[in-house]
Amino acid sequence: MVYRDEKLQVILAEATTYKGPYTIVNDNLWPDAKLEDFYIFKSQGNYHIILEGNMGGVCGHERWLVHLVNYRGV
Repeated sequence: MVYRDEKLQVILAEATTYKGPYTIVNDNLWPDAKLEDFYIFKSQGNYHIILEGNMGGVCGHERWLVHLVNYRGV
């Protein structure tokens, strides 16, 4: 699960089932960025996350849509 707190820090947590309990894996994935509105999905073995970059810390532009992919080979 990926979520943000009131400071717009991105937090990654995991669990063995969707019901939990969840354990925080990383409490600030992108420390130099303010991100929100996450949509995560898996396609062809790769994880994708679509989000809004508020301050340009990931894409260099304020309030732009960002698409990140974790390529694992297709």
